[in-house]
Amino acid sequence: MELIIKGNTLIIPKGITRLTRKDIDNFISDERNEIKEIILPKGLEIIGEFTFNTFQSLEKINFPESLRAINKAAFIHCKSLKNVQLNEGLEFIGEYVFTSCNLNVLNIPSTVKDIQPEIISNNKNLNKITVSKDNPIYSDMDCNVIYEKMSNTLIQACKSSIIPESTKMIGERAFTEIEGLEVIVLPKNVEYIHDTAFSLAKTKTYYIECPIDKITPFVYGGVDIIYMKNIDKSSKLYYYYNDKIKQLTLDSLIEQGNSTKEVNDFFKKPNENFKNLNLDIDADIADIYESR
Repeated sequence: MELIIKGNTLIIPKGITRLTRKDIDNFISDERNEIKEIILPKGLEIIGEFTFNTFQSLEKINFPESLRAINKAAFIHCKSLKNVQLNEGLEFIGEYVFTSCNLNVLNIPSTVKDIQPEIISNNKNLNKITVSKDNPIYSDMDCNVIYEKMSNTLIQACKSSIIPESTKMIGERAFTEIEGLEVIVLPKNVEYIHDTAFSLAKTKTYYIECPIDKITPFVYGGVDIIYMKNIDKSSKLYYYYNDKIKQLTLDSLIEQGNSTKEVNDFFKKPNENFKNLNLDIDADIADIYESR
């Protein structure tokens, strides 16, 4: 297969139905970082795994109507890629497809049937996700998310996302490497959170309406403090230690040598004053949960 380069544009010739990384690597070496535009041909059906990995100057690419699948990490580390217009007819989007790009908006066509986890992690400027209202499987729920309707599962979020009230499950790596999302509210209907749902998430404040036994996976995201509401009316503290959530009472805080002022300061600004407390657990590895 003979590829064509004109200036900073890579042209994939007609007659190709499946494009692989090997096809690209056999033709392009030093030019990879100079390509700003890729033109894909009509008739192309599949883009293989890692095909355009680290085309760091890539800014523009077309997706022909014939395209059915974009496989794993096809555009990973294309850090100049800001805008993509996925085609009607696309059915499959593999994991990491647009990870570590620079997307502003992601639009999911009506024909997409299968979206794998973490397709847009580490896109710091991504603030809008839309799904075609004609898609029978997925919705954006007017919340800037990708949401699987049948299972009520949130499968992908961005920094502008709100978790829909109807959400029952938060899927694998749904919030991985999202920056700029300062507050997350977990609705009362949430029944399951995947262990990796918040891995490497930058969010530090979570308001929890679902039962406390649903939130243990947050430790994988490095969360310091979680505020809880609507669990009950009393004030309680919880900490995560040795794979279990345990209760820490206000009396026990004082019994451990903390002054009333220190305890009150903690409640006013938990994130700032957590490490000022004396605890009978290792403060460096404990995650504290408060219910007001």
